[in-house]
This record gives sequence, C-alpha cells and structure tokens, in this order.
Amino acid sequence: MARPRKKGASLLAPALEAEGNSRRAALLEVMSQVRLLRPSALDELAELAATKKAPSTTVLARWCTTWHLEPFETISVFLLPVVDYWRSNDDARRDRSWTRDVLAWTGRLEADSEHSYKRQHADPALPIEAYPQIECWEQFQQRAQHHWKTKVDRLLAWGKFGLDIRKARTQPTRRYTWLVQYQLLGMSIGDIAREHQVTQTTVSQGVTLAAEAAAIQLRPRSAPGRPARRKTPQ
Repeated sequence: MARPRKKGASLLAPALEAEGNSRRAALLEVMSQVRLLRPSALDELAELAATKKAPSTTVLARWCTTWHLEPFETISVFLLPVVDYWRSNDDARRDRSWTRDVLAWTGRLEADSEHSYKRQHADPALPIEAYPQIECWEQFQQRAQHHWKTKVDRLLAWGKFGLDIRKARTQPTRRYTWLVQYQLLGMSIGDIAREHQVTQTTVSQGVTLAAEAAAIQLRPRSAPGRPARRKTPQ
C-alpha cells in the first residue's frame, strides 16, 4: 500500500531529489578520475584552498576553464564545498581527499556574483539563488517562477512526473575514465579507443554519456590536445 502523501508535499520532490543525487554521484566519479589521472589539477586546487583568503568564484571559475571542467555552475556543486572542507581540514587537503557527505555540507557561497546572475537569466534551469544587491523581491519571484516552470517542463519531457520515479541510471566507471582522459589529458577519441581496445564509437558515446550525466561541457574536438596551463611565477 502506498504511503499517503503529506499535505503540501510536491509530487515533483522525488524526481528533483533523484536528479540531484544522480548529478552529485556523477560529479564524484568524474573528480575521482581527475584525482587518479590528472592529480596536478587537484594540486592546483589545493593551493587555492590553502591561501589566507578564500578563493573567489572568479578564481575557481578560471580553474574550471583551465582544466576543461565546465560549466562552472555544474562543477561548483563539488568545488565550493570541497574547497571549504579543505580550508578547515589540513589532512584532507594534503591527501586531496573528500567524502560523499561533503557535497551535502553547507559551506561558503558567494551569491552576489553578477556573472552568475546573468548566467541564471540565460538558462533558467540552473540552480536558482537570490541576489538582493542587484534585484528586488518581485524580480526574484519572477525568476523563481520561471525556474520552476522550466524544471517541471523538463521533468515532464523526461517522463519523471509523479511518484513512479525510476532509479537514476549510473554510468560505468570506464566512461568517466575516458571523459577525464579526453577533457584533462587531451587524448583523442582514437587514442583512448586504442588504449582500451574498444571502438571509437564506443568511446565517443561513453564520453558523451558521462559528460551528460555530470552536466560537464565537452571541450571542442579542434581544441589543442593538452589543457592550457597558466604560467606560474618562478
């Protein structure tokens, strides 16, 4: 017998929760592969976390761009709590470690970024935040309503409306390995396919599906094979 729904509870809540859990799980898989295959990316992130002043969202967004981990709004779900966690836990920062519950930990979030405000206007499906410095209550309500309608429309299109929510689909670990090899190591689809002895189609589809699961923007095929590194002072 189905459990009665609490008064005022939304039928969409299970779908939204499943979507969020699936996204976080995919991001954890991606970042675990980054730690394994491109540890220098996390070394740089640890240096940012170790500074006296907490790194701004602009600095962290630049880190995402350098390592082809975009859009920032997606990666920030992992990045902001982990950076805060590393700032308060020296052992975790030295080990480049985190736990799954860190992503549920509420840390610092600079919500007054005009850049993020504009990005939310461009894509109303992005997680919504309030910016009282640059908008009034009525404007925030309008954005919130637009965000809600966009999410409902997408959930309806995905067939996730109601209580009959299917379990979130997980991606095989090797697809996240391929994704990191493609994004951060600059390997071509052909090189990855040869290394793992699979077809290029299999790798291409796997990279695409892993990127979609984690909501990461794939770098252009024509981009240089190795992510551009910023020069550091000697």
